[in-house]
Amino acid sequence: IGAYFSADIFSLLENAKYTLFDPEMPFDDRVVAFYLSLPGVFPFAQTWIHDDEAGRAQINKDREAFNAFSNGKHNEQLEKFMMRTMSAEMRDGFILDVHIYQSTMKEDAKGVVAPSPLYIWMHGGGFVYGEGRDSMMIAGMPECNVTTTLNNEVVTFNNVIVASVEYRKPPEYKFPVATDDCFDTLLWLLDNAEDIGFDPSRVSIGGTSAGGNLAAVLAQRAYRAGIQIMHQLILVPVMYYGCATRSCMENANIPLLGAKEVVWFHNMYGKSYEDGMNPHYNPLMYAEDCPAFLPKRGESDFANAITLAPATVVTAKKDALRDDGVDLVEYLKRHCGVQVAHHELLGSHWSIYAHTEVYIDQLNAGVCSA
Repeated sequence: IGAYFSADIFSLLENAKYTLFDPEMPFDDRVVAFYLSLPGVFPFAQTWIHDDEAGRAQINKDREAFNAFSNGKHNEQLEKFMMRTMSAEMRDGFILDVHIYQSTMKEDAKGVVAPSPLYIWMHGGGFVYGEGRDSMMIAGMPECNVTTTLNNEVVTFNNVIVASVEYRKPPEYKFPVATDDCFDTLLWLLDNAEDIGFDPSRVSIGGTSAGGNLAAVLAQRAYRAGIQIMHQLILVPVMYYGCATRSCMENANIPLLGAKEVVWFHNMYGKSYEDGMNPHYNPLMYAEDCPAFLPKRGESDFANAITLAPATVVTAKKDALRDDGVDLVEYLKRHCGVQVAHHELLGSHWSIYAHTEVYIDQLNAGVCSA
């Protein structure tokens, strides 16, 4: 499954058709203005909302509008795939929804269905908005095509199972609930691999924006717990608490996600600046370098040692979060010795992942046969 997000994808991205953005074109906020004109759909600019009773009521109202808009765009394509929602128990006893998406199963010459690779997806939305259900666009399976649209969320390939995590959100559930939910869901999925139908040795993870943060944290937590992840796909991730990076200050007034919005989301998710220094909030905060190898979960020696998952990290040049992703790339390379494919979309804004369609005609045979 690691072949899904290898460096090969970037040669394909170079030839991909962008319907609203060319990766090299100068930033143009006309498309952003269009989304801002949709009432109640894109609530990111509402930084006046406080974490009080009235504020939470407004957030819930915005969530409903945003999800209704998103679901209306997605349901037609999702009808092509089997989707079931399963219930996973978290460490505090909370029952969390995990949405499982899959297409037709592959059979061998004897009619036996082989276990599928699993891709675990963490949706974006500033930790506050979005939902795991109906937040992804899924491609037509027979040709192993890839299609990503509205949220540019997840792609799925022939015979791949996608698990989308319905993690709990702030301000109702502050840090570390969301990251704990993602880790607990990983453990639950592994414990139920046979019932779901995936191969526990072929698990990859990914996410966008806040989901990119959760995925990057999950990769570290899984590794340190002795769980081998095959690959991590991290799209325009957020890492640092607040807005102290050069890219955040340079793009402070960018529509949709400028400095005020970045700070607001962090204040919703974290309880204090000290939270932002926790490696479960920002994986760049681990004090020591990543161990080169760790024992496999449940084993005491290094006979079946595991390594930290290689990564694909995508950043956007005109993005307040750009340096978060760039620093993640450097951290993984220098402190973890991880193979990282980094692709920066020049002249593009964070919201390229909210309103672009990327059609990649065909991924390599390794993807479809994984």
